Amino acid sequence: MQKLLILLLLAITLFSCSKDSDKEPKEEPLYDVSFNVSTFKQDVSNMKSTEPLNEVIKSLIYFVYNNEGKYLYYREFESTEENFGIINDKLPEGEYKIIFLACNEDINSDDFEDIIDNTEAVYHEWDGVVDTFHKKISVTVPNDNSDFSVTLERVVGKLEVIFTDNIPEEAHEIEYSLTGLCCGIHLFTGNPENQKTFSKSAISIVSERGKPNYKLEFYAFVGSESVRCNLTMNVFDQEKNLIATKNIRDINLFRNKIVRLSGDMFTSNNGTEKSFSIKIDDDWSEIIEKGFENGEGGDNDETVPVVNFASPSVDAYNPTIITAGGTVTFSGIVSDNQKMKSITFTDLTQRTKSVNDFLEDFNSKLNNKLPSSDVVIDKSEFEVNFSIETIAGAPAGEYTLTCTVIDQSDNQTTKTFYLKVE
Repeated sequence: MQKLLILLLLAITLFSCSKDSDKEPKEEPLYDVSFNVSTFKQDVSNMKSTEPLNEVIKSLIYFVYNNEGKYLYYREFESTEENFGIINDKLPEGEYKIIFLACNEDINSDDFEDIIDNTEAVYHEWDGVVDTFHKKISVTVPNDNSDFSVTLERVVGKLEVIFTDNIPEEAHEIEYSLTGLCCGIHLFTGNPENQKTFSKSAISIVSERGKPNYKLEFYAFVGSESVRCNLTMNVFDQEKNLIATKNIRDINLFRNKIVRLSGDMFTSNNGTEKSFSIKIDDDWSEIIEKGFENGEGGDNDETVPVVNFASPSVDAYNPTIITAGGTVTFSGIVSDNQKMKSITFTDLTQRTKSVNDFLEDFNSKLNNKLPSSDVVIDKSEFEVNFSIETIAGAPAGEYTLTCTVIDQSDNQTTKTFYLKVE
């Protein structure tokens, strides 16, 4: 009887173990998330601000990484798809880093370099750089609001080169070489990577003979700081004899700005080769056509100064974040096609209410350190570089101040800086 009882208990135990082992692992619940990338911030997309997204870009790539930066997967979207710019996904509970990359040409997945966990080597490379947008955000799933509106940022600058004189009848082809630029973009930072020489030869210009204003244009990846490049152009006749050459060094390119070089390629002025003039269009949407004499702008100067700051942020949606007692660095370059008259900074103000002690302390230090208008008078470029240490009791909140630059033709540019104390 005792032996029978032991056998019955053993059988029950084995049955219970077998039953438990047959259970399927519990599935992790998935949560709906949605990303809307159908709009662009105004100062990035003025060129196409009233156009649908599918008329601005052709391809959109959506990358998903975990919170430690480990690559999980990516999806590709083409502008011909219905509801282009709306991405619906399902993600398990957790924190994620989402990266968006978009451009105005079709992207083949074969173009991607190896997507690996080491973020130092993650970037996308084209044979020729095109107009490109990028954004990285962090999301927590589940979230009270599972619908995210995403603002893409242009991560390229544009260089235009215009030959203002007529292409001679013997001209057959042109070649160019650009050095100092990068062909890759780091997915996590949006900064340029993989510097190389861009060159192309045997570009036929036979159909352009006798015509002025022949134009070459290039896109270049640019980070928060400007990039500097050198350009060499050669023109040959049908027998490959060199008939014109131009070397332009130290060209500064800026993110979301068009730099235009224009001048005579083939003719000379009293035996002296004419130089190319350089203009920077701060507003991507507008190309200002202007004549020049010997490399200088015309009498009716309508070009506004360029105010390009790396810090603080000029993006209201991505303010510079500081802690109470932290330091705010003002770093940037102000410039104009001719000469500047003044540079001014407003006092720091809070976007919602006044906090007297913090604001008075900050503005007192600002007034002692900011550059006066005297430093830019008669200069075409000035570098701003100073820091403000905030008081330890600075209250949390969002704050703004502005920088205004006026040139000697009274053209004015104002940039608003956005700070957030946490």
